[in-house]
This record gives sequence, C-alpha cells and structure tokens, in this order.
Amino acid sequence: MFKNCKRIERLERIYRKEIRDRLTKDITIKNEEMIKNGLYPFEGRWLPLDKIKKYRKELKKKNREIFFELIFLLLFIGFIAFESYNVLLWLSS
Repeated sequence: MFKNCKRIERLERIYRKEIRDRLTKDITIKNEEMIKNGLYPFEGRWLPLDKIKKYRKELKKKNREIFFELIFLLLFIGFIAFESYNVLLWLSS
C-alpha cells in the first residue's frame, strides 16, 4: 500500500513540475512577444511606453489632489472640534 502511495506522490510531483515548467515557458514567450511589439506590463495591462508615462502623470496629479483633500478634511475637523469646545464653554458659563 505504501509503495502505491509513494508512487502516486512521485507521479504527482512530476506532473506538477511539468505543468509549472510549461506555464513558465508560455508566459515568458508571451512576455517576449509583447515587449517586441512595444507593449509593457503596467498595473495588469499591456500598454505602450507613452501611455504609461501619461498614466503615471495622471496618477501623480490624482495623488496630490487626494493628499490636499485629506489635509483640508483634517483641518476642517479640527476647526469644528475647536468651535464645538468654544460653544460648550460659552453654554456652561
């Protein structure tokens, strides 16, 4: 029984290795073809370099906008907290 289990395990290992090697080979061939065509992988898509540069500039601009919105939000929340505290002090006196 153990011989049969060991044989099955060995066959499974060989099968996994063959599949892994075949998939690796297929993926590398596809990557090489796409790069020869002038496309490069960028965030899950194949894009030409000029579009990648344009996309990065747009992302940088969006990141700055989000950063300034967060700073404004924190300042606004701080202002509201400060004014709430002043109103409570005014009501308690």
